[in-house]
Amino acid sequence: MSWKNLKVGPWSIASALSVAIGGLVFVAVLVVLTTQLISNRASVLELVRDDIQQAFETIETALEDHLSPVADQVEFLGRLIDSGRYQLDERGRLQDLFTGALAATPQIDGIFLTEPDLRFLGVGQTSQGEIKILTKSRMDPARRRAMSESVEASDGARWYELVNVDGRTFLNLRRPLRRDGEYLGFLVAVVSMAELSQMMADFGDAHDETAFILHGEGSVLAHPALVSPHPDLSEQQPVVAIDRVGDLVLSALPEGRVMPEMADLENDGIEILHVDVGDQAYMVGTMRVDRYGPVPWHLGAWVPMDNLMDTMRPLHIAALTGLAIAVFAVVLAIVLGRLLARPIRRVAAESAKVGLFDLEHVERLPSSAISELNDQATAFNAMLAGLQSFSRYVPRRLVMRLIQSGAGDELESGERELTVMFTDIVGFTAMSEQLPASDVADFLNQHFTLLATCVEAEEGTIDKFIGDALMAFWGAPEAQDDHAQRACRAAQAIAVAVAADNAERAAAGLAPIRVRIGVHGGPVVVGNIGAPGRINYTIVGDTVNTCQRLESLGRNIDTDDAVTILVSEATARAVETDFVLEPAGSYEVKGRTEQVQAFRLMPG
Repeated sequence: MSWKNLKVGPWSIASALSVAIGGLVFVAVLVVLTTQLISNRASVLELVRDDIQQAFETIETALEDHLSPVADQVEFLGRLIDSGRYQLDERGRLQDLFTGALAATPQIDGIFLTEPDLRFLGVGQTSQGEIKILTKSRMDPARRRAMSESVEASDGARWYELVNVDGRTFLNLRRPLRRDGEYLGFLVAVVSMAELSQMMADFGDAHDETAFILHGEGSVLAHPALVSPHPDLSEQQPVVAIDRVGDLVLSALPEGRVMPEMADLENDGIEILHVDVGDQAYMVGTMRVDRYGPVPWHLGAWVPMDNLMDTMRPLHIAALTGLAIAVFAVVLAIVLGRLLARPIRRVAAESAKVGLFDLEHVERLPSSAISELNDQATAFNAMLAGLQSFSRYVPRRLVMRLIQSGAGDELESGERELTVMFTDIVGFTAMSEQLPASDVADFLNQHFTLLATCVEAEEGTIDKFIGDALMAFWGAPEAQDDHAQRACRAAQAIAVAVAADNAERAAAGLAPIRVRIGVHGGPVVVGNIGAPGRINYTIVGDTVNTCQRLESLGRNIDTDDAVTILVSEATARAVETDFVLEPAGSYEVKGRTEQVQAFRLMPG
C-alpha cells in the first residue's frame, strides 16, 4: 500500500481500538510470551480455544442482535392488532404501521398479514430499499392455507422453514393473531439471508477467518460467496448444497477429522475438525443452534492450520525486543484508552442527567477527532436541544418521577382516590385589561413559578395551567397515603408565598393580588387520556368538577386575607387532626344535588 493513499483521521473508534489497544497490546503480549509459547504447547492451545469460543460468541451475539429485534417487532405489532387498536379492515392504518416497523427495524425485508379467508396485506422493501405495498400474495393459495392452519395451531411467534422468492432466500417469523380467543390470521416478517452472508463476510474480514452458517449438515445458509444471489437458489431449493458454494474447505467438511486436542470444546457445543484440501490443512469449527426454524443451524468458521502453527514457531528475535515493545504498547494503550474513555464517560454522565430529566445541568459535548465520537456528540447535542425545547411544554417533574419510578402499567387509565387543588387569581380579568400582553405573560409566569414551587415541594403533580388558574393533584402517578395532608400543606405554603410576593409588590408600588384555593378529594379517573397524536397524563371526574366549584365558592367568604383556602368535607375529615379548620357553610353547586359543606383552612 502506498503511503500516498493512506488517509489520516478522523479515525473510527473501531480502528483506534483495534490498532492501538487490541493490536499493539496483543503484539506486545505475544512477543513477551514467545519463549513460554514455544516451550508450553498446552498454553498455546488454551489461547486458541479461548479465541475459538470468543469467535463463536461474537457470531452468535451478532446473529442474536440481528434477529431478536425482528421477533420483538412482530410481537409488538401482534399485540397492537390483538388488542383491537388496529382493526383488520383499516388497511391504510395497517400499511402505515407496517411501513413504520420496516423503518424502525431495517433488517426486516417485509411484513405480511394473512387472514383466515386468505385476504392479504403486506409491506416489503426491494434489495434497492424501495418500499412496496402488496395486496396480493404470490404464494399458492393451498400453501398459504396450510401455512395459516399451521400457525393457528401454534401458541406464539416461531421461526419457520426458509422461503425463496425471485432467487432471494428469506428466514420468516410467523405469529398468530387472536382477539378474545378468536383466530384472526397471522403476521409474517421475513429477513434476507443475503444480509446474514454479509454479516459472515464482515466477521471474516475482521478476524481473518472465513465464517459461514450451515442449514442442517449438507446445505449452506450464509457465506461470503452468497452475498449475491446464487444461481442454484429457487423456490424449491432455498439453500445451496455444501459442494456448490465454491468453498473447497466446506466441500471437504464431511471428510473432516475431530481434533483430539480441542475435544473439550464439545462441552460448549463446539466441534473442531481437521480438514485437508490437497496438501493444505484447515481447522474448521462449528456450533449447533436450534432457535431459528425446524432445521438446526451450524455456525462455523475455518482458518488455515498454518495460522495456528505460526504461533508455535520460535520467535527468538522478537523476544529480544519484546520487553521494550510491551512497555511501549502498554503505555500507548493506556494513553489512547484514556483519550477514548474520557468522552465516553462524559456521555454516560450527561446521559444519566438526561435520564433524570435534569436538563438544566446537562452540558453540551465537545467535538472529537474520532468520527464516531464526533457524530455521537453532534447527535447528543441535537437531542439535548430538542429535549430542552420540548420540556417547556410538558410537566417536567411528572416526567422525571415517571422515569425514576419506572412507571409502566401505572399509566393505564383507572380509578383512584386522589386529592385535587384549584387556584384562581381574584379579579385577574380586570387586572389584565390594564396591562400590555407581555406584562400579563410575565406576571403569570412569575405567579405560576411561586405556586409550582409549593406544589412540587409536596410532590404534587401539576396537571395544567388554565388562564390564571392552576390545577394540581396528589396520589398519582405514585401512591401517596397522605395525599390530602400534602395538598393542604401545599395550599398553606402558597398562602405564605403569595403574602411574601405581595410585600415585594407593595414595595414596588404595585397592588397586591388575592388568590382563591379549593382542595377536594375523592375518586377520579387518572392515566393517559387523549387522542393518539396528543395524549396527556391527567385526571377527570366529578371530583375535579367539584374542586373547581369549591374554589369558586371562595368569593362568598368575606375575608381580608390575600389567600382564601376552602377544603371539602371529605378532605376536612382526612386532615382534621393535622390542621386548623373553620366551617364556612353549605352551598349549592352546579351539577350536584346535595349541598357542598365547605371548611376554611387556616394558616399553619
